[in-house]
Amino acid sequence: MKVGDLVRFKSDLVGMTGHAGLVMAHNGEGGVDVMWLAGEAQWRHRENGVAMEMKMFLEVISEEDT
Repeated sequence: MKVGDLVRFKSDLVGMTGHAGLVMAHNGEGGVDVMWLAGEAQWRHRENGVAMEMKMFLEVISEEDT
């Protein structure tokens, strides 16, 4: 998982699926800052839609080519 990847919560997390976000930065050893798109940003109650998430709960949908 790297900056620029499109991610979502893993499917086994009930109620957390269906939204996507962009990895904006690494945040410690096990976390990333994700800018959630559309509905997820509103659910997280963040003005800018960015939240720190644990990598273990996320999966990559699409990787950015470098």
